[in-house]
Amino acid sequence: MREALRRILRRADMPNAALFGADEVGKWPKDALKLFVQELRILKQTAPSKEVRCDQCERHCSIRPEIRTHPQTGEPADWFCCPDPEEEIAGFWLAPDHRRRWKVDMSGFAALLAKATKATGPVQAIVPGRVYLLGTLATKGKVWELFWACGLTWPDAPAVIAEASCLLGAAAPIVVIPSQRPSPALWRGRQPLVRPLVEIGSLGRKTLKVNMAALTGSDTLPGPTRKWLTVTQAAQQLVDDLLSPDLKKARANVSGAARRSAFTTNGKERRDRRIEQHSFNTWRLKLRDRSLDASDPVA
Repeated sequence: MREALRRILRRADMPNAALFGADEVGKWPKDALKLFVQELRILKQTAPSKEVRCDQCERHCSIRPEIRTHPQTGEPADWFCCPDPEEEIAGFWLAPDHRRRWKVDMSGFAALLAKATKATGPVQAIVPGRVYLLGTLATKGKVWELFWACGLTWPDAPAVIAEASCLLGAAAPIVVIPSQRPSPALWRGRQPLVRPLVEIGSLGRKTLKVNMAALTGSDTLPGPTRKWLTVTQAAQQLVDDLLSPDLKKARANVSGAARRSAFTTNGKERRDRRIEQHSFNTWRLKLRDRSLDASDPVA
């Protein structure tokens, strides 16, 4: 099971390679497919392959099947006939299940990882299929924002990260990836803490286990440093998190919360007011944890 999980994590970070065919899955331990598809939900069945490779000719031709009635079972089955004119190969039968395929389910992985780490807050797809916000973790007085992302070594990774404004703006982000570490040049400014799940994750009984000490260890990232935001910058984060329908209402919400001392400010008013990023994040994440509708104003 362990090696099958590692294979899934490695393939999740390979472009156009996160598909598993029936032949490959058939070599996994008994009940592995059931575990990954039905219980952990990190794989899901996708469209079957339209063709198979012929293993009886030297060229390994790709053959599209004809659906026929099997003469012995009377059931529909795939009939294959090698098209290689230089080979005298008889046709052969395969069950339709032979063409089944499964792909990595990034949203399923996100939900599983959030549960394993006990991250607080609803899982959000920041860039569907690529970047997910799992919630927050509080350890030793620090509040971390936990993300799950794949394909950070692919050519389009810079564009994907550019879309993830809440990741780029996070005060203390931890980014869990399947296996392949991205180049430091990918990040704009301060480096997040990056953890490959292939290194810190393992299988329990029908569950995923995460080495939390390895996850939150700050060997490459110091604790959050103090940073100040304008009211507009803070309000924009609420809009990005879908916690307020527009910037005007978000600014009013932030100003009202500042008057209630919901987070740390510089004590000044109106245009001179500045908001401390870390305390604002704590307040903002509490709002997100309440799963407010995007159309409702922040209380």
